Amino acid sequence: MIHLCFFMLSYNHGWLNRESSKSIVKKYSPKQVNGNIFSSVGVNNYVKSILLLSDDTKNRNAIVQLKNEKMNVLIFTEDENICIDAFLWSPNLSKQACIYEFLLYLSTYEKSITYSCDLDDLEKSYLSLF
Repeated sequence: MIHLCFFMLSYNHGWLNRESSKSIVKKYSPKQVNGNIFSSVGVNNYVKSILLLSDDTKNRNAIVQLKNEKMNVLIFTEDENICIDAFLWSPNLSKQACIYEFLLYLSTYEKSITYSCDLDDLEKSYLSLF
């Protein structure tokens, strides 16, 4: 049963290196719609993610989560611990449930998990529940 649970988590999550992470994040790049700039994950979140992944002084990567034909992205810094730096959310998915699944997946790596103070308050509150 445990192996099946881990397989399901692995099947829905993928660990990406920095360069692959940048290419996934670029899929969310802002577009101009009727004279307005729009990104499905928010323009500020997109720019923040690009800046985080462009900082070569940190070992930053991403995990993609596939759920109901949509994709969420978690950007993190890895050293002796894992520090969650940012999320890119697909619309109409439960952030709380998705965070729980991200944390379950990350717990298989036996590293301490922390989070950045730059996350929004809702994300921090969900992370503090687990």
